[in-house]
Amino acid sequence: MITMEERRKDIINLVDKLDISPTMYKNAVEKYQNIATYLEKNGANADIYPQGSFALGTVVRPYAKDKECAYDLDFICQLNAMSKENGATQVKESVGSILDSSDLYGGKLKEYDECYKIEYAEINNIGFSMDIVPAVDEDNETKGILKSKCKNPEIIETAIAIPSQDTWLKNNPKGYKEWFNSINEPFKNFNRETRRQALYESARTIYASVEDIPEGLERSALQRVIQILKHHRNVYFSNKPNSTKPLSAIITTLTAEIAKEAPKYYNVFELLDFVVKELALYSKYQTLNEAVFKSNYPNNKIITRDAGVWKIENPANPEDNLADEWNENNSIAADFFNWVSIVAKDLISSLSESDEKFKLSIESAFGFNFTSKTIDLKKYNKSAPTIFKPENQKSPWRM
Repeated sequence: MITMEERRKDIINLVDKLDISPTMYKNAVEKYQNIATYLEKNGANADIYPQGSFALGTVVRPYAKDKECAYDLDFICQLNAMSKENGATQVKESVGSILDSSDLYGGKLKEYDECYKIEYAEINNIGFSMDIVPAVDEDNETKGILKSKCKNPEIIETAIAIPSQDTWLKNNPKGYKEWFNSINEPFKNFNRETRRQALYESARTIYASVEDIPEGLERSALQRVIQILKHHRNVYFSNKPNSTKPLSAIITTLTAEIAKEAPKYYNVFELLDFVVKELALYSKYQTLNEAVFKSNYPNNKIITRDAGVWKIENPANPEDNLADEWNENNSIAADFFNWVSIVAKDLISSLSESDEKFKLSIESAFGFNFTSKTIDLKKYNKSAPTIFKPENQKSPWRM
């Protein structure tokens, strides 16, 4: 019979394999640094930095059946010598013209409304591309308005303006990262040296010592939970073409907001359970009116539905409602909460089911091909699981 401890170790093994490898991480860093150097040498005074999952340490391996099966990493190219006064078109073209004239990047370049995509050769049959997003510092008047609306006004100073056709979009990836890091820091610090040592042991051919391990490869329980949720979403919605896949920004924001209230020593499974249970409470907004929900759950304010309008505020941009799509089509919210219930079934309830049911659940959660190649599924039979006592804070599978 397979113990609870062994089941959890198998899931952690799967999650480890979902992450960007140290080799690919190093490769990505070198590539965007090379782009930064090229732009600087050719007249672009810019600060290039990652945004999204690469910046937050929540990258997940593309799912083979997903129509977007590729590592698509996003980088901001913030032009220090330009401002909104230069005009959206000029700001964007100042980056595009330099990249397009390059023998190295020109042939790989694709232009979109807000970015330039550079596509590289596939790695292990998975696509790899970088989105370079031109931007300038947001003007002071706009920053003042955002600060007056924001729950975290101290992070608005890094807000940027992104050219999109003839207009500007507000964004604040540095502020979002600062907000996320403030929540993630205590999770990251718990048992940190043990995790860094384990990472080094798996990457000895790349790094000479534990000290050489870049912080960008470290993963706390919070980051792992976000990776699990993002991958489960990719697998689940790849089989539901008529449903809308939740945005990564929604998953990341909600998980981090909920994690604020969780004990910082929680392992991956404890935190996942905590987050999923909290998300399930918000599903009651589908049947309860605003007054009743607030009366029953006065402390649950991360998702709101005032006057029937769903809202999930971007913590780094108060004018960005991450749930806008939910208001355009109510079925999108229903899809989200139904998915949350499946996560609970596949990754929480299944830990106490028979071996056969557990095996089917993790195949459903991670995808059969990926799961069968990563762990030994043959050991799971139809016997009941051995009851395992709750682990203490020094248990080896804590992440």
